[in-house]
Amino acid sequence: MTVGCIRGLLFASVALVTVGVMGTAPAAADPGIPGDPGTRCQSDAFGTTQWCDEPIREDGTWRRCWHTSGYSFSNGYGGVGGFVPATGRCVTIDAGSIPFGQPGHIDG
Repeated sequence: MTVGCIRGLLFASVALVTVGVMGTAPAAADPGIPGDPGTRCQSDAFGTTQWCDEPIREDGTWRRCWHTSGYSFSNGYGGVGGFVPATGRCVTIDAGSIPFGQPGHIDG
């Protein structure tokens, strides 16, 4: 088997895996962004992550949901690449439990 043939097979297998992953529907299309009309959202500097906060409750907590966009990557030569799927989740937090790197309560 020649080097060119091996490269072709490698490229074809990476392409098939990438198409297979991209063609698969996510388990939950809704990332769980709160539906409260008072919800306010903010994106990071790159626009890849979005945080959404519901209004602060009487006990000082609020529901925060975050969502990151999926993206594909490649080394530009057809050899190495892949796809990182979109992710997200919702948690209840207060002013003392905001994760590092995330904004305080988003007021709008």
